[in-house]
Amino acid sequence: MKNFFLNLGKQPLANKYLKTFKKNQIKYDLKLYFDTKSKLVSISKRIPSKIMFNNKYPYRSSMSLTMRKSFKKLSKEIKNKYKPKMLLEIGSNDGALICNFKKKKFLGIEPCKNLAEITKKKDLKLIIIIGI
Repeated sequence: MKNFFLNLGKQPLANKYLKTFKKNQIKYDLKLYFDTKSKLVSISKRIPSKIMFNNKYPYRSSMSLTMRKSFKKLSKEIKNKYKPKMLLEIGSNDGALICNFKKKKFLGIEPCKNLAEITKKKDLKLIIIIGI
């Protein structure tokens, strides 16, 4: 059973805030629900991926020192605990996680063309899936 618990009103997508106010900025209802069965929090309405992930997606994981350190630590834990023969990362962004693995042992999947191009320039194996 999903229980409504928080209404944050109409909000632009993350990373889509404008520098100056514009009345026509696209906003979406941001209502949060708690699923008592799964214990997960979710939004009330799913935003189509074609709207969220496009050719100008602005967030790059590797721009954050904290994220790079976190991914390096996570990659060491994965290598030590699971010793994977192959790793698949869905939503690989600009390759910040997969760059910590040997090139033969991973494959990244990225829907945002601009981020995929950055990852490919790093000579990392990647599949670009546009319009998911």
